[in-house]
Amino acid sequence: MPTAIHCILHMALFIAIAATMYNLCDYPRTKKLWERYRDNLERRRQQRLIDEDQLRRTEGVRGKIGFLRHLDLLIMHGRIDQILPILTPETYLTFTMAAAITIGAILALTNPLWGMAAGVLTLVLSYVILQASAMVNRRKIEGGILTFMNLLENYSKTNDDILKIFGQVCPFLDEPLRSYVSDFYFSAVHDGDATRAFRNLEDSVGHEKLQEIIHNIEMCSKHEANYEDVIKDSRLSLSEYLGAREEKKAIVGNGRIEILMLLGASGICLGIFGGLVTNMKAVLFGTPGGNALMGFGVAVLLYCGWLMLSMDN
Repeated sequence: MPTAIHCILHMALFIAIAATMYNLCDYPRTKKLWERYRDNLERRRQQRLIDEDQLRRTEGVRGKIGFLRHLDLLIMHGRIDQILPILTPETYLTFTMAAAITIGAILALTNPLWGMAAGVLTLVLSYVILQASAMVNRRKIEGGILTFMNLLENYSKTNDDILKIFGQVCPFLDEPLRSYVSDFYFSAVHDGDATRAFRNLEDSVGHEKLQEIIHNIEMCSKHEANYEDVIKDSRLSLSEYLGAREEKKAIVGNGRIEILMLLGASGICLGIFGGLVTNMKAVLFGTPGGNALMGFGVAVLLYCGWLMLSMDN
């Protein structure tokens, strides 16, 4: 039975490699198909944005977003699309599934259970990378919000045009806020649709407090309210928010230390257990029970890693 499975896996890999080589050799045809595929993905993405914008206009709320839109926001919040412009939710799922199947099939040639576990692990790690990149970018944004609000407050004292205020503030900001504000200013001035530019900015930043501030400024622009008062109130609210965040960081730091201590204690226990059991490696890697135990251990490590990454959100 294992021999038959190995033959099937070898044949599947050979067919996949042959098909890939054939498509690469037929470059003009491949390029045309890719351009058509990319255009189709962009149309779908724009349709998701239109549907969400329509929901927001009619109900005044974002509402529950679909899985593809969730991936779209993660890619945007992590600014991965700036490095890989071809990356969309569809291409992400395609490449991730292909990588998971390939890695799983290769490892399944020696152990089907490990091949399955490797495929699942590839899917999980790819999603963790999206989340981690979004978290890193979020922290960079949080480090520059107060400067952004101070600049807005200062320029709002001498100017009542919010677009000009954003344009004046932009050169003094650090990345990634500078790029976000620059894109907003260009879109609002070039397209003449400040409302859509505000909503795109709100979607892009991926920081709930900054999204709240941007939403308040947008409402202020619609009702011709006093920008200086709104921005001043938002800055005071932001100061309180950042103070609470600092207190939370201390708690989160203690939580991470406790998790590391538990992992260290688990490693010591495993080492002691390995000294008592003869041929521990063969038991873990060569028996179904050992494989299940190893899989459980990997799952626990991934969960602990995820907790440490997501604690301060």
